[in-house]
Amino acid sequence: MLVALAACLAVSASSAMAGGGGGTKKNATIEVQNATSYVLFVFVDVSDSKIQKASTNADPIAAFKQLGGKQIESSASVSFKVAAGKHNITAVVIDPDYEGQVLIAKDYTDVAKGATNVVVIEQEDLQDVTPES
Repeated sequence: MLVALAACLAVSASSAMAGGGGGTKKNATIEVQNATSYVLFVFVDVSDSKIQKASTNADPIAAFKQLGGKQIESSASVSFKVAAGKHNITAVVIDPDYEGQVLIAKDYTDVAKGATNVVVIEQEDLQDVTPES
């Protein structure tokens, strides 16, 4: 599945990054909630090309963690400390039962200084970007 993920990220829609706008202090929070039935790996402000490269690593989960990605079980949530401003969120399905099928979700949020923005990844947000064989 991870090889397919690499291929899909190369052709996924919208690889543009939202620029951070609040300086470098981590003075805001993004909480990502997993409302899907899948285990997700979530990234904030990580480019598709870096996620693609990590997915081809011999240990992709370790490589995802090195990029600051966090694993979220179904019905769980994780928080990311960020600088206030605009941020790009990418969620990738990590499910060995769906080898070959690639599902991703993308979202954006603009969080104010001292605020917590909640981003909910729902089943219908996931796009099947499996490359055709």
